Parts: sequence; structure tokens; C-alpha cells
Amino acid sequence: MPRRVLTHLRYLHFADAHITQLVPHGRGNSFQAIVLRHWAAVAAYLHTCFSHPPTALLNTERVFSHNYEDTARSRIDPTISWRVHLLVTARALALREWSRAPESPVFSDGFRAWAESGGTWPLTVSPHLTEAYGRLPGGSRSALWHSVVEADPPALTAQVLGIRRQDVGALTDRARTSLRQTYLKLHHRRAAAVWDEPAGLRRKEQPDLADLDGQLRAQLPVILLGWWDGVRYVEARTTTRTPAAPLPFLRQANGGRITAR
Repeated sequence: MPRRVLTHLRYLHFADAHITQLVPHGRGNSFQAIVLRHWAAVAAYLHTCFSHPPTALLNTERVFSHNYEDTARSRIDPTISWRVHLLVTARALALREWSRAPESPVFSDGFRAWAESGGTWPLTVSPHLTEAYGRLPGGSRSALWHSVVEADPPALTAQVLGIRRQDVGALTDRARTSLRQTYLKLHHRRAAAVWDEPAGLRRKEQPDLADLDGQLRAQLPVILLGWWDGVRYVEARTTTRTPAAPLPFLRQANGGRITAR
């Protein structure tokens, strides 16, 4: 196998955050580790937006190429959850494509209907849950997203976070505890602001955190992404192959700097 294909392998044990800091400093090939970890998820998401597989795959590469350029120019915060960030980028890209050609047959029926309705977010989600999640440290957010929302293998979550596989469970448990505490603080703050409402209404609004994992899986993707077809997403992930060799935009990388196209 050519040496240029193998050079990225040395970075597979680096956390996403570390790679984000390496790329602007001449380690552009390290970004291939980001591609390997998140390609299947981004491709699967875009398969829920596009019914035309070649279009979905073309736009998957565009998502990574765009984010590589932003990383190389130090425009990406190392503390972000890369998986969520990439999915948000994918959704925005799909919406832009739809706005240019809304009648194109390449879009899935579900995504087209959502876009035509104004790309609205549902009203049944809890804003406090999302706000509490957003206040967590980046590592805690990533642990919850990968371990709970997507149920990724611990080995993958450990790579993303740069920790030992056996430590993933403990970190996820701590993140759950922090999320629950933050959620309750936000709820109690709002309850205090509406103390004059009927007691029955206040009891009805009391959050039920007995199934926190279930709430995270049901609500976080919807509120963070807007468009979310979870069933199709899971199905597409199981059949998506990750590119074995670096993508063309990485083969053109020159020490982490953007080269002419």
C-alpha cells in the first residue's frame, strides 16, 4: 500500500480534539482519522436527505472537505463534538441544495416535505434538555452522544475522546449525572419564575428523568438537527462503507495547508 495512504494511521489513537489542533500546524493527513470515525454517520444522514445514493456520497465528501478547510484555517473549536458538528453541516448543505432545486428528484420524500414545511423544529422537545446538554463540557457532550444517542461501540467512543476503552462507561455516567443536575437547575429556575401559576400546572411540568437515556435518544437529534429520520439513519449506517484510502481533498493537502484546486 502506498506510503501516502498509510501515513494517517499514526494518528488513529489521537482524540478528535487533538487532531483539530494538529491540522493547522502542518499535520493535514491526521484529518483522515476524523473521516474514518465519522464517515459512516455523515453518509447515513445524507442518505436520509437524498434518495439518490451518488448524490448522498458526493455531498458526504463535500461535508468533510469543507470542515477540513475550516480546521486548517483554525476555524473549528477543538472542544466541539465532531459527530454533531458534521451532521449539522450535512443538514445545512442538504437544505442549501434543496433551496437551489426544490423539485429535483434526488431528495427523499421525507426530507423534501420537511424542507417545504419551512424546516421547522418540533414543539414536543424539551428546551431545558438541550440547554443542559449544551452547557456540559465538550467531552461530556461527546460521551453522551456517542454512547447513548448513537450507541457507538466503546472502542470508537474511546478514540473520539482520546481515553481508554474501559473508561468510557465511567465518563458517560458522570456526564449523565452532570446533565441531570443541570437540567433540574434550569427547571427549578423556570418554576420559580412562574410560581404564581396553578400548582397543578407546575406539577405537570415537573421533568421526568427516570428514562434519561430514552429522552436523550428521542429528543437530542431532533432538536439539534431539525431533520431526523432515525430509523433510516440506523439502517444506512449498517450498509455504509468507509473509504479505505484518503479522500481526494486530503491527497491534495500540503502539510495541513489548503492547496490550489
